[in-house]
Amino acid sequence: MQGQQDFDLLVIGGGSGGLACAKEAAQLGKKVAVTDYVEPSPQGTRWGLGGTCVNVGCIPKKLMHQAALLGDMIRDAHHYGWEVAQPVQHDWNKMAEAVQNHVKSLNWGHRVQLQDRKVKYFNIKASFVDKHTVCGVTKSGKETLLSADHIVIATGGRPKYPTHI
Repeated sequence: MQGQQDFDLLVIGGGSGGLACAKEAAQLGKKVAVTDYVEPSPQGTRWGLGGTCVNVGCIPKKLMHQAALLGDMIRDAHHYGWEVAQPVQHDWNKMAEAVQNHVKSLNWGHRVQLQDRKVKYFNIKASFVDKHTVCGVTKSGKETLLSADHIVIATGGRPKYPTHI
């Protein structure tokens, strides 16, 4: 186990709420850390910093919706003088790759913002030892103790999947 690290504020959860909380506290001069670790879903889905919205929710959905709207606009463009070869082809893999690349850029941007604000980021799964201490475990099983005067739980949630499905 790594030695204990002490903070004014520890935020458990790197989604929109946790990140906003950590950044604000850091701007107020507090020594802040964020822990974030996402257990893979039963389907094996895993993601980076930014929470559900950035990784598997709002952002990828909006990008895919925009891709669909572009397809409709291209099909209608000839009515407005645009010469577009028909039929219009779509490459699902290329779109999916573009969406994932955008999401990864947002994950990276969140990490850079934390670093710029001197917020320490730990990619660990945190669990309470006592009211001021958590034990964080990395994917490889390495443990770290973190303590803080205040701890915010901003983990969001995930649906429970019945085991028989």
